Amino acid sequence: MITNHATLSRFVNFQLQKMHERKSGNDPTTNSESNSFKRNYGGTFVTKRVQEQQKPPSHADDSYPYKREILPMELITVWKWLTDPKNHSTITAGAAIAGVVVAAIYTVFAILQWCAMRGQLAQMSKQTTLQQQQLAGTQGALISLASPDWIADSNMLHFTFVNNRPDGVTGKIVDFSARLQRESLPDRKPIGESWEIHFSNEPVAARSQYYFDYPMPHGIPKTSGIDWPGKEGLSIDAHYTVDNGFGDTTSRDVCYDWLPPLSLKSPTDNSTTSVGGGTGGPCPHDISWNLTKFRNDRAKGYIPQPHP
Repeated sequence: MITNHATLSRFVNFQLQKMHERKSGNDPTTNSESNSFKRNYGGTFVTKRVQEQQKPPSHADDSYPYKREILPMELITVWKWLTDPKNHSTITAGAAIAGVVVAAIYTVFAILQWCAMRGQLAQMSKQTTLQQQQLAGTQGALISLASPDWIADSNMLHFTFVNNRPDGVTGKIVDFSARLQRESLPDRKPIGESWEIHFSNEPVAARSQYYFDYPMPHGIPKTSGIDWPGKEGLSIDAHYTVDNGFGDTTSRDVCYDWLPPLSLKSPTDNSTTSVGGGTGGPCPHDISWNLTKFRNDRAKGYIPQPHP
């Protein structure tokens, strides 16, 4: 019994000492177990705790305090204000003002767009005009009226229009009119009434001519030659407009004088010269060139040959 009692006493003391060591933290077994737990399981718990903290709250979770509402309160408030009859006049006025503002903005943009397009069209028109002018300068028809001729055999007054552009386009005689008047010579007084001739819209191809014959109401005046130009002549006042084939028109006024034609023969050889016929150009009328030439040829001894 004594032995058993002594053994029990030692066992109790040992247990009390062991408890005391555990309480003071000096138990190596406890420290060893704590450190082993931390090494094996501490990192896993810390990682799971961080993941739980960083995980965004689920909107499907009813426990989430900021769960999204079906309609925000702001929209509900605006809808109530819009549907309130007290605000209908304000809404109508606001809509009208908004419509006016939109219309004004649209008008401003339309004007700006129109101005830009007008500028582009003006530039295109300018370029087109320049190209047309260049073509007209190199290929446009050059139509002019030659001096008229009174043909004795047919008693026709013959007009000739010439297109002097060899490799150009076809031009057109837009309009031609002439007033014819018999005149006494040399005082150039009218004899009887004047008369007019007219034609229009006659094409003249490049390197080509257009002829117009007018039947005269009386025959060609005669002269003996010595008394040239005789006692009667014919004045022609003409106006014509031509188109160069590119829409560009030119108008001219010309004055022609027809005097009886006369041939003069040289006294020393068989060479001849002539005066009379249809001559002229820009107005006014002038027959002085024919008269001067006749006097000079007569002074050189040229002999007038009566016209058959």
